[in-house]
Formats: sequence, structure tokens, C-alpha cells
Amino acid sequence: MILWITIFFVLVAVTSVSIIYVSCGIYSVITEIRKSSVSLPPDKTDLRRLKGLSLLSSLVLFSALALLLHIINAVIIFMHLAFIWALCSLTMRLMRRKGAGYIKRLSAVTAAAVTLIILSAGWYLDHNVWRTEYSLVTHKQIKPLKIVMFADSHIGTTFDAAGFAGHLDRMQRENPDMIIVAGDFVDDCTLKDEMIASVRALGKIKTKFGIFFAHGNHDKGYYGDQSRGYSVTEMTDEMRRNGITVLEDEISQLPGNVVIIGRRDLSVEKELKSRRRTPQELRYSISGDPYTVVIDHQPSDYRNLADAGFDLVLSGHTHGGQIFPFNNVGKFAGVLDLVYGYARQDGTDFIVTSGISDWAIKFKTGTFSEYTVINITPE
Repeated sequence: MILWITIFFVLVAVTSVSIIYVSCGIYSVITEIRKSSVSLPPDKTDLRRLKGLSLLSSLVLFSALALLLHIINAVIIFMHLAFIWALCSLTMRLMRRKGAGYIKRLSAVTAAAVTLIILSAGWYLDHNVWRTEYSLVTHKQIKPLKIVMFADSHIGTTFDAAGFAGHLDRMQRENPDMIIVAGDFVDDCTLKDEMIASVRALGKIKTKFGIFFAHGNHDKGYYGDQSRGYSVTEMTDEMRRNGITVLEDEISQLPGNVVIIGRRDLSVEKELKSRRRTPQELRYSISGDPYTVVIDHQPSDYRNLADAGFDLVLSGHTHGGQIFPFNNVGKFAGVLDLVYGYARQDGTDFIVTSGISDWAIKFKTGTFSEYTVINITPE
């Protein structure tokens, strides 16, 4: 809770600074244009009017972006614009000392163009889905295993149920032995009809061992059941009706010496003050020495997971770090053990996917959307 409060106040402060900086930049450009077109210099009244107009323009632009794209995306856009504008102004002043008015206009145009290019690329990386492949080796006695894993579909944010079905077609063509969904299947804004259609599309995928799902923090809904028209229990029941195995601190024993474990999401402890089973408790429930795959939405608790001797842990939640240069803030703050990609710790393989979609933020400037293919072969 303290972390989120800190993040909130930091965002408010950064947003305020960004809006003020952009308004100052607009003011500088307007005054330079006025100086070059009017022989008489502006008096104090004119300057106050121009400052007010510049601030109003900045606020109107921010409000329009917030209404069109959500307030968090307006914050992202203004943060980029302010930082890039400051960088352009500094660079051009160092490169050229004369022609201050020209430099101010050129800095403004360059900053707007660079911001547009970066965020357009971020939009593209967010709204398109790539394929990422991993190859792992195990000493366990199993047959070669092919897992397709995705997370953070957040249905209704970057694609609807029909778009989701299109991504599932690509996953089906991988001919996987199983599909693993590592949480945040839906978002707080996902409508009931879209949820049902997406679950039914997922349930139609043909695999050898089935489809396995563990909840993420958004699946339960942060704004109550009434806001989206269904509860997490109703979504879980719909999944089970469509042949999807939902694991909540539960274990599924598969043929061929493979076990799938789905953990309750960490949010049940942090936000609901409930309890989830420890990795050691889950491991004690498993007999023999099978190849163990853990679905744990949030990539944390790695030390205990490795100590319990699990073979593979699959997570999402981070969206791959999402926005550069803040990719690793969660790791530096000690909230996450891994932000994206692959890590190995004491014989346990960990993989974190950036997800196939997004929640409120519509840009990925530090990563890209993906589903993962994991090939596991015995030594």
C-alpha cells in the first residue's frame, strides 16, 4: 500500500511538472513568434495574457488526451513530451548560441515529432503480438513437452473477443501439448459478453493435456462485481464449463510424470488479507519426483519457490516493464524478482512474459506484447 501511495504522489508531481513545462514551452514559442511579427514588444498585460493562454492550452490538450485515451495515457504522453522537449532545448542551445527564437521553435517542433515517433512505436509494440521461444533441458524422466503460455490478455483493452480468437488461432498452430494462462485474463472493464466469448474461444483450443489457468490480480476486479456485471466466481465457473482447468493453490497430475501447480495470486495476501499456500506446502502435496510447472501470476517469492525444488515457474503481471526507462522499478523496489525474460535459480527455471495485451496504459516503449512457446526436453 505504501508503494502505491508513493507512486501516486510521484505521478501527480511528475504530471504537474510536465504540464507546467509544456505550458512554459508554448509560452516561449508564442512570445518569440509575436516578437518577430510585431514591432512593439509585449507589455506586462500582454505577457500575463500569453502565460494564461499557454497554461490553458496545455491543460486543454491534457484534458482532451485524458478523455480520449484515459488519464494515465495523457500522463505518459506529457511526460515524454516534457522530457524530450527539455532534452531538445538543451541540445540545441549547446550546439548553437545564436538565434534563440529559432532554437525555441525548432526545439518545440523536434520534441513533438520525436514524441510522436516514440509513442507511435510504443502503440504498435503494445497492440501487436509477437512469438517468443524458450528451450529448456531437464534431468527428469519425461517426454519432450511443448507449452504455449500467455498472460495479461485483459480482454477488451487492446482487442475484443474476436481479436483474442485470432491470437488463439496462432497458438493453436503451434500444436502445443498444453496451454498455460498466467493470470489477468480479464480486466476491470471487460464486459460479461466479451468475457464469455473469450472463454469459449479459449476452450476450443485442442491440446494433448489441456488448458490451465491461475488467477491474476485484475481477474477478481478492483471495482466490485457490479462494475463489469460478473464476479470472479462466475468467470471461473464459465472457464470450467469450457474445459479449462482453474488452479487455486491446487495441483493437477498429468500423464508422463508432469505436475501443474496453480498458485493463488499474491494480491489475496496484500489486498484481501487472506492466505495462500506456501511453495513448501504445495511441494509436500506432490508424491514422487515429477517435472513440476508452477503458474504464479506475480513474479515474486523466487527464493521459496527455488528452495521447494520446483522445476519451472511461469508468470506475467509486469507487462515486461512496459515504459522505458522505468522497466525495472518494481525489481529495484524489491516488489518483483524478475521483470521480463528468463532466469535460473538453484535448479529452478523462471520465465516472465510481457503479456499479449495491456490494461490502461496503451504504450509499450520498453518491451513488446508476446505469447511464449516453451520447449522442454529431457537430457
